[in-house]
Amino acid sequence: SQQAINVSATNTNGDAVNVEADSLSTGNALRVASNSSNTSTRNIVKIVNDNPLATGATCLFIDQDSDANSIYIDSEATTDNVIHFLAPATTTGYGIMLDDMDALTTGGGIKIKSNSSSTGTRNLMEIVNDHASATGTTGLKIQQDSTGAAIEIKGTSGIRVNSGTDEDHDIIDMTGITGGGKLLWDDSEEAFSMSKGLRVTAGNVGIGTASPDTLLEVESA
Repeated sequence: SQQAINVSATNTNGDAVNVEADSLSTGNALRVASNSSNTSTRNIVKIVNDNPLATGATCLFIDQDSDANSIYIDSEATTDNVIHFLAPATTTGYGIMLDDMDALTTGGGIKIKSNSSSTGTRNLMEIVNDHASATGTTGLKIQQDSTGAAIEIKGTSGIRVNSGTDEDHDIIDMTGITGGGKLLWDDSEEAFSMSKGLRVTAGNVGIGTASPDTLLEVESA
């Protein structure tokens, strides 16, 4: 195939290509565009580290000194992924790592927002362990070292557990701490059970009633 521009550099330090645009106001330092309607698989920009021994090479490094977006993506995709990561060789590393956010005050590490009014069933975030034999895999791990809440849920609904099969399940497992217990769903009895006791420190308890007037009020159906 023919190349419009071919840069073959033998330098060991410095830049093979250097673009300085200090007077830039509304334009772009580098613009790569394609208006081809061809449906063949191709890349508008491709960056390749072609030597597996070059473990110190970063394929793309962005240094943003101003208070603006480092990466901005405006996608018109409707059924395909906006961002797609493939990391089939990763064993002890992370697919995505957000690190050194020590200056964070009222912002957040990750924010996912949708303003769609569609009533279709969908997930704003989906985590899938796609191998049934990976019994040591935790779908979501949250480590909270402060006294703040590990999870906060705002809205009119809470947490829904749906395994897709009728069987017993551990809903909450706190056996990893001394004296901890479990909240379990017994499918044969169609009831919840606890491996430890339940303590109520304030208010009244009602069975068969939503407005108990005594410490324990039981009403038949």
